[in-house]
Amino acid sequence: MIDKVWITLNRDCNFNCKWCYGRTIKDACMPLSFAKELIDFSASIGARFVILMGGEPTLYPYFFELLDYIKYKGLKTFMISNGYKFKDIKFVEETARAGIDAVTICLKAANKQGYNDIAGFEAFDGIKEAARNLQEANSIEFFYTTVVSPDNIDNIEQPAKLIAELTPNKLLSYRLCSPVINKDHVDADFVLPRQKMVSIIVERFDEISDILNGNVELRMSYPLCFWSKQFIQKLKSRGQLSTGCLLRSSKRNGITFDVDGSVILCNWFHYYPTAKYGEEFNDKESFEKFWNSEDVKEIYNTLQNQLAVACKDCEDFDECRGGCFTRWLSEKGMLINT
Repeated sequence: MIDKVWITLNRDCNFNCKWCYGRTIKDACMPLSFAKELIDFSASIGARFVILMGGEPTLYPYFFELLDYIKYKGLKTFMISNGYKFKDIKFVEETARAGIDAVTICLKAANKQGYNDIAGFEAFDGIKEAARNLQEANSIEFFYTTVVSPDNIDNIEQPAKLIAELTPNKLLSYRLCSPVINKDHVDADFVLPRQKMVSIIVERFDEISDILNGNVELRMSYPLCFWSKQFIQKLKSRGQLSTGCLLRSSKRNGITFDVDGSVILCNWFHYYPTAKYGEEFNDKESFEKFWNSEDVKEIYNTLQNQLAVACKDCEDFDECRGGCFTRWLSEKGMLINT
């Protein structure tokens, strides 16, 4: 029933990215005993994968103890990180020893000024050192993601060039900057104008693919119909299109926990929990009752049905599902009733 569990360990971060979905939440940290309890619960419901998030999960004070425990419970461990702590080779070695299965490093920019402006301190040289450490150690599987925003759209091929220089043959996933969901409004200040974004990505994606020897994907959060069929088919034929999303899948095979054990639809919706571990459920039996309840089904049905009429009859609907739900909260002309 549940294959993947996302766990937000903390809200602390050594970066201060201006388009971050969690930039308004700080100083929250999950106790180790509670994190272990969530791992026990994840194993009990048949999950195979645990994805650690933050904040910045490498700052979690019990990081290695938790990795050891997840390994002991027989689950695969993935992590989403800014990667900065891997500039310390001892941290790389200890993380590898603890048995992490893969790390996704969020590459903020491709040059010193841009990176340091986004991170809020002199981070660029440390990130390059971290990449070299990971490459030379060859003991941790790692990939990259980069956010396409107004800061880098005009030089969209630069992250690919940096990765080709530092760590050849590593996958780079381009993610399109999303709106930030706040308590009372949607902040779309860093979302690119759709026409400009589509034009530049279509124009330069072949160049990016060549730079990375094909090790690139476009993580699609817009409806597929925003792009030409020819472009989408090209990406599909190369295996360079990703449309995965918890909320866009009819399988409901993943669950996300916030620092306090609240169940959130995804990390963008941390202000809007739907339940809480220890209250609505605390074991396999009570979770199955909760997860299959009419209330939970209604939440997912509502999210998947609040789309333009044209979406429901589209031949790509099962794959596309209308794009990321945050888009429908912020796209001009598509604002839905929340």
